[in-house]
Amino acid sequence: MTARSCFVVLAFLGLSMQCVWAQPRYRVEVEQKVQARQLVLDFFITRLRGDTIWLAASNFSVFANKEALDLSLAEVDHSADGRWDNNFDSPGYNDVSVGKSVDFVTFNINCKSQFKSLNPGRGQPVLLRRERIGRVKIPITDACAPSGISWRLDPIAIMEWSSKRIKQEGEFVPAVDDFILCEAPAKP
Repeated sequence: MTARSCFVVLAFLGLSMQCVWAQPRYRVEVEQKVQARQLVLDFFITRLRGDTIWLAASNFSVFANKEALDLSLAEVDHSADGRWDNNFDSPGYNDVSVGKSVDFVTFNINCKSQFKSLNPGRGQPVLLRRERIGRVKIPITDACAPSGISWRLDPIAIMEWSSKRIKQEGEFVPAVDDFILCEAPAKP
């Protein structure tokens, strides 16, 4: 093998490794539905590669239509949190909560110190390929208006237990910002 062909092979391998390294590690999505005059937001993480994602203190923030939704009354649906919520498992990982502002809501995961002693140096693993992290309900004030949901990326902090920021390793799927807040009519 000549020096030139060795260089070509090494250059190709280097570029291939960069391409693999640049691929996102996970995908973040928010799904919307209307239920009992409330907009329900489900936040999901999908693992795109086989390695485990260990989440620690993190937040997921979306802008919303303040003319059609009462963001001041947004609340976590604790019945849907599962293992991410301390209400589900009292010696568990953490508490979840909602931060509220005039035109956005933020779903928060907060570390619990008691979990650190059970699993030091790690967070809660995303076990499934696609896993719901939490659910938020927001009262609708103007039915049939658009929800106006879009990611507010600046304050989003997706963290591993070691406080390593892994937001840059994620792909954020654009939310459907023209989702209409009317409930689908019941079928006869």
